[in-house]
Amino acid sequence: MPVAHTDYDTTVFEGDQQLFVKQTAMEQLKQDCLKDCSSYEGRRMAVTFRTGIERKAPIPINFLLKIYAFPTHSPKNPNCSWLFPAHIHSITANPKDAQQSIITFKNGRSIVLNTPAIILNKQMHRTTYCIYVFS
Repeated sequence: MPVAHTDYDTTVFEGDQQLFVKQTAMEQLKQDCLKDCSSYEGRRMAVTFRTGIERKAPIPINFLLKIYAFPTHSPKNPNCSWLFPAHIHSITANPKDAQQSIITFKNGRSIVLNTPAIILNKQMHRTTYCIYVFS
């Protein structure tokens, strides 16, 4: 999740840990794609070519380990967070604000995002389709 802070740019939830990282989420994703011998841009182009998904495309970070992520907004939007479907238990609408979602992870942690649940569920379905196509 992006954060406006002087000491770090991103908050990462990994397992039971909350990490504060100096890189942006996009910088991290690009670096992770390069570790798997491809660029973010190349992965994005492959997803569009194979699936037809052009906007807010899910990104296969590691094909072998089946690590995929999807954006909550346009990746160019500074408020864009990236979610990893393998860790998501559920996405529900926030009963207090229909423009927000409650993401519950498999470890029981929940976060609130400023994106409607219908959009995030669509992103989950797109990512599942992407996983199917690349498997």
